[in-house]
Amino acid sequence: MRSRWRVSRSYRPEFRHLGANEDFLKTLAESTGGMIDPSDEELFAVAPEEAIETRVNQWPWLLSVAPLLFLCDVAVRRLDLSGWAGGRRGV
Repeated sequence: MRSRWRVSRSYRPEFRHLGANEDFLKTLAESTGGMIDPSDEELFAVAPEEAIETRVNQWPWLLSVAPLLFLCDVAVRRLDLSGWAGGRRGV
């Protein structure tokens, strides 16, 4: 008697790993200006015409300015500057 349920099922031939077509890859690399098996340095090298601008993090600068602005805010609210007008008092 044959069981209906199988534990594993083999893949169809089109899904099996058949290897790389080295000749095709070489032809493709030559026609597109690519490289076959580049080193890490070659792979991550950036040509001057490929360079792009990067964003600069501004949070450290803003974080350092925030306490100063807070102290100025507290000083303006707490200090009585109503009598001071250009060095003349009580005008």
